[in-house]
Amino acid sequence: MTPPSVLVNTYFSGNDKPYIDPISKIFILSQLAFGSIRLPLLGDVHIGLIILAAIYSLLLSCAYGYVVYENIDAYPLNIVICIFCIQCMFFMTFNVISIRRMQRYYNELNVFDKEVGCRPRIGTASIRNLMSTIVMMLYIVIIFALPHIFVSLENLYLGMVPYPIMHILEVHFCGHLLSLLLPRLRLINYYMELSLSNSKITKNLNIEQFGYSKADSNKTLCKMEKVMNLYHNMIKSYNYLIESVKWQLLVTIVSAFLNILSCCYRVSLTIIKEDVPLTFMITYVGLLAGIMLPLFSPCMLGDQVHNEVRRLRELLASRLYENQLDKSSRGMARALLAWTETRDLSFSLLRMLDIDISLPFKFVGLLVTYLIILLQFQKVINP
Repeated sequence: MTPPSVLVNTYFSGNDKPYIDPISKIFILSQLAFGSIRLPLLGDVHIGLIILAAIYSLLLSCAYGYVVYENIDAYPLNIVICIFCIQCMFFMTFNVISIRRMQRYYNELNVFDKEVGCRPRIGTASIRNLMSTIVMMLYIVIIFALPHIFVSLENLYLGMVPYPIMHILEVHFCGHLLSLLLPRLRLINYYMELSLSNSKITKNLNIEQFGYSKADSNKTLCKMEKVMNLYHNMIKSYNYLIESVKWQLLVTIVSAFLNILSCCYRVSLTIIKEDVPLTFMITYVGLLAGIMLPLFSPCMLGDQVHNEVRRLRELLASRLYENQLDKSSRGMARALLAWTETRDLSFSLLRMLDIDISLPFKFVGLLVTYLIILLQFQKVINP
């Protein structure tokens, strides 16, 4: 009979709590300040706090709607505010719906850590992502404050400050979730390198380079079956992650595209008609940068994840080339090599938008194309 403290079909005992890293907690609490509820991820949160958070979120939703109503005639800000409001409402709704999937993602990371007997430290990628989040939030505050210092700049409605900040938090949180995979994939690569017979490679290995302060040096972790199980765990984690954030990313990219396109169109018409000084539009250009730059975070970190899988593929090829595996291990190595090709931990939105470093540049190219089309239509309508 299964002891009561053990949950069937899981690796966790009844007393275990999924570990949430400190940076994730910072993002979760920061998003809560703007109405996005992910509190259950933190563990044993009192139901009263969740109810208060839900009431607070509903009140903020009403406030966001009021901001749209207040600026219904303020062209072109009314378009930007309306798109931002829809985006924020979607975040607030879907983040609640996807909490269970996010919990499974963190659970799978905990399963991986238990399998290897250690947990990674906070990586440099996560720290850089957090620092860039703080910098971008300060940048947005400065952009909204500048018109009150320099009267030659166009004022941006202060009530819309939460919109770009929530946009920044959501995008960078997606980047942080991807960064949590990096040290674990590097650990898999570490065990693969450790299994190679080339002493020049294994002699120079330092586990601290992989984001871990210590790791189990048991040779069983270097066996092909174990490596395959660890990579399978990474695939499951990645699947839960994508299911948790793919729609938020899609809405973020679409709303960012529409916002930037509308602002660029306004700035372009201003330059063509010369009806107001160009300095008057600096705040719009600054707002565009505040919307665009956060998109680099998940793209860069997603690219790094893919690079680690590519590195694993190279190590597997080297292991097979040594020809020192037994028959069963050789079959597993070939299967894992094929697996890393079919499941290389990269994904695309609607099979069109690949989340990698090329996305921002494709985004800009598409933006320029549609901007030219809009300006041509403007020329036809008002020759």
